[in-house]
Amino acid sequence: MSNFNFLAKIHILCDILSIIQKPMKIFQSQTLSINDFLSCIQTCISSLESLYAGNDMGVYLADLYATFNVLEKSWKNYSFDFNENDKTTMHDLALKTAKKVAEDVKEHFPDNQILNNMKVLEIPYLKSILKPLPKDQISAVGNQELETLIKYYNTFLTNRNNGLSVNVAELKPDKTECLGEWRELKINIKDHLLIEEPEIRQKIMSRLHYPNLHLIYHFMSVIPLSTTECERTFSSMNLIKTEQRNQMNHDTLDYHMLISLLGPSENEYIESICKNALELRKNSRKRYNL
Repeated sequence: MSNFNFLAKIHILCDILSIIQKPMKIFQSQTLSINDFLSCIQTCISSLESLYAGNDMGVYLADLYATFNVLEKSWKNYSFDFNENDKTTMHDLALKTAKKVAEDVKEHFPDNQILNNMKVLEIPYLKSILKPLPKDQISAVGNQELETLIKYYNTFLTNRNNGLSVNVAELKPDKTECLGEWRELKINIKDHLLIEEPEIRQKIMSRLHYPNLHLIYHFMSVIPLSTTECERTFSSMNLIKTEQRNQMNHDTLDYHMLISLLGPSENEYIESICKNALELRKNSRKRYNL
């Protein structure tokens, strides 16, 4: 293999890896949404497919030639062996490599109808759809997607093999009532676009306002988009249950892991303790008239 071919392949791999690393970083986010997940995958595939598809490859290789010529002059006793045939060879190799990686990404992340339908249920995405629409045009938004999810969820509950601690019928949303609650939710979001997502989600999950729709949201909330949370859990467990604390029982480990993964940060925890201590001191001084 000539020196030019080797270095040109390294450049091609760097181009491809720079595209692949972007979704890898995004997947590490603790607030990864379905919309971000799907958009990231599609962007990665499109970038790989168009990486060397145009006529810029000739310019790209010409720049490499120029760079290597400069290096050949500055590096003594080192020469780059290349010829004009390398341009065609490298162009074909680059196209095949980028295409193969794009196909591997598609195979690893196939188009999933359920995930695509769940996207419309995410509050930020739903807000972006409803905001430009007149109020009389929002009734049909997301209805087809929601019907597909209701059918899939009810079928999933019917066909599952392991038993449940509650009656399956109690977990199945009624299609008509669920669509009515969906319409009410869309009107509520449209009328209060400034309300933050956590407040809207809390209202949905409370079951008081949306007894059927909240079942679909609960189902959606437990679907992992990546293995990041599992990896964080194992890392947290290894940090808590060390060799010096190997006698820790499972309940204590569970409590520590819940605090580590879901509890407040160290600064927030210390701040809350200080506030509680000040409140207790104020109350004690009032009680004894100090």
